[in-house]
Amino acid sequence: MSDSDSSVEPVAKLEDNVNKRAGHVAVGHRGRALVWGGYMENQVDNDQYWSSGEIWLYNSLTQTWSSHRTTGDIPSKCSGAAATVMEDTMYVVAGFHKIVVSMKSLKEGSGAALAQESSDHASDSSDDEDDSSGHTVNSVEISNSIWSLDLNTYSWSKLEPGGDPPLRCDKTACWTFGDKVYLFGGFGPPPATSQLDKLGTLFEFCEDPTTTSGFGSYTRGWSNQLVVYNSGTNRWEWPACTGQAPSPRAAHSVSVVGSMAYVFGGRHLDTRLNDLHSLDLVTMRWSLVVADTDALDVPVGRSWQTMTPIHTGKEEGGLVIYGGFDNNLTALGDCWRMDLNCQPCSWVRCTHLELGPRLWHAAVGLDNSQVMVVGGLTNNILAPSYVAKHHAEKVLFLRVAPPSLLKLCLEYITKHRDMFNKEVEELPLSLKRIVKIRCSSGA
Repeated sequence: MSDSDSSVEPVAKLEDNVNKRAGHVAVGHRGRALVWGGYMENQVDNDQYWSSGEIWLYNSLTQTWSSHRTTGDIPSKCSGAAATVMEDTMYVVAGFHKIVVSMKSLKEGSGAALAQESSDHASDSSDDEDDSSGHTVNSVEISNSIWSLDLNTYSWSKLEPGGDPPLRCDKTACWTFGDKVYLFGGFGPPPATSQLDKLGTLFEFCEDPTTTSGFGSYTRGWSNQLVVYNSGTNRWEWPACTGQAPSPRAAHSVSVVGSMAYVFGGRHLDTRLNDLHSLDLVTMRWSLVVADTDALDVPVGRSWQTMTPIHTGKEEGGLVIYGGFDNNLTALGDCWRMDLNCQPCSWVRCTHLELGPRLWHAAVGLDNSQVMVVGGLTNNILAPSYVAKHHAEKVLFLRVAPPSLLKLCLEYITKHRDMFNKEVEELPLSLKRIVKIRCSSGA
């Protein structure tokens, strides 16, 4: 996994870099898709995490991938973080981060929680090494930090907001509205007593009983925290909401349409949910749109799915769900659409958009006509370690509406390039460049 400077390579080769990952983030920015972070299963070496100093970009006009090296306060490698874009800035929040800690801190107990979560253990360090030797060990940390990436300069900044931060978590979800970044839910360690005393009326925390007992146990659980980063004041805020908030959950999905945020599914205890909630971002009132149900005309309960906002020609817009992981531990490949202008709101299955199972993938709306599904796994992520986990082999493009006239023309010219060699040379420079890149890349 190279940290090389910006490069453009054949699509098939570069797609391996974005497909063979899970727990990554993907966001849209000015007609591009940006992919960052995550990890890869079944690697030969111990480092399963993709470089956090590199970001991958897909240009929907040229249909090509490129990679950019980033600078600044680069986050540690991670999976399960959440990301969103505000104007020309990408924000990354929380996640399961690979870090390096000193043996001294582990011995003193300050890193106990980290060590118990470690996925990469030191192979050549013993317990009786001297504290001053400088030995370190690879470990992981469940984070509540926030970083920003300038999408013009590709420079990271680790933010240090005032106020009360979120609970540490991964498998959370975030979005932007106005000048604020919102975070909801997640899975992580319980709140400190001081947090409960101060903020306990604003959220619920549900312990995972499988993490609370046994040797080296490290208690974790699900929350329904709603925390806001105010970019204008550089502070965390915990808004007071009305209505019935969704239950604590993780590995859920969030989409914003207009001034409404929609929360779907996710895992709570041993149950993977299929309820849909809305949050009015002006009044901060929660509403239940579709209750959790076993009905056959709705998506089955699931986690690790994606939900993407789409344009429907109506002001209310719509939602598209793809894939996930159900209560039978099956990787799903179904696709469902909801038009939010229809009352009562209901899901409609889109079998023509079902292109194979995906879980813990990411999705981006490239434009009004297309949703990109990138990365993820295609079989049981919770299977025993001796069962190989299979990564996706290609990026999926879901055509959710007719493409623009420009894209139709580009598709036709690319497919019939020999017919238009002379005409292409007479195009405006920027358009000619797009056509030539598409033709040379085999798009």
